[in-house]
Amino acid sequence: MEPFPVFDVDDDSLCCPRCGFFYLHQTAVEVWNRKEDEDVGGIRITKDGNVAEEIGDNPSTRRSGVSIAFECEECPCNAELVIFQHKGQTFIEWREAHRAIPTV
Repeated sequence: MEPFPVFDVDDDSLCCPRCGFFYLHQTAVEVWNRKEDEDVGGIRITKDGNVAEEIGDNPSTRRSGVSIAFECEECPCNAELVIFQHKGQTFIEWREAHRAIPTV
C-alpha cells in the first residue's frame, strides 16, 4: 500500500496520516525551546486558550521541538505533527499518543 501524501497536491493542505482526508482541526500547540541537554519543560496552548507550562514529551531528546495536535473530521485519528532537532538535523513526523505512527 502506498503511504498517504502529507499534503494535498492541488492546494498544499495537510492530510490525515491515517486516512488521507484533508480536513484537520488544530487542537493544541506545544513548544519546547531549550539549549542542548537543558532540563527545561515546554508550554502547551489549547484551542480554547488554556495554557500549561512545564509539560513533558518533547519530541527531541536534546534540543527544541514543536508539536501541533490535530483531529481528523473523517476518522478517529488524533495525531500530532512534530518538528524537532537532533544532532543538527531537523525532522518532521506524525505521532499519536506521543509515539510515532506510520503513514500507511
